[in-house]
Amino acid sequence: MTTVDGRDAPAPGVTPFLAQFELERPALPGAGQVRLETLRDTGIAAFAARGIPSRKVEDWKYTDVRKLAGLEFVSPSPEPSGAPVVAETLDFFADAVHRLVFVNGRFRPDLSALDALPPGVRLASLAAAIGADDPVVETWLGALAAP
Repeated sequence: MTTVDGRDAPAPGVTPFLAQFELERPALPGAGQVRLETLRDTGIAAFAARGIPSRKVEDWKYTDVRKLAGLEFVSPSPEPSGAPVVAETLDFFADAVHRLVFVNGRFRPDLSALDALPPGVRLASLAAAIGADDPVVETWLGALAAP
């Protein structure tokens, strides 16, 4: 469907997501970097055109994501100072060579065991890698999957 001004109208149900994306855009890691902005623009345009997939889309036929349409996405809250973790839970993994601990979706390096990572293995958030102009980001971000 085309609007009065000649642009394509977004797929049904995506307008709130598009508005939230535009609100969040200035605070996204790498905001203002041309390559990242181009990747984001391409991705959000594909989402606007296709919308939230339904089971009628072959790749999504076994996944029902209709509930996403009713969700409101907002910026994540600042990192918690330290959500409580039951010590017995960590004791269960005491012998693990590598242990990555996430509490409520947030990585907790203070509870993780990263001392013996193999040579060449690094652990960093995508935001940190973008902020450090890591060449791995330039090489791989947006290179493996089409929008």
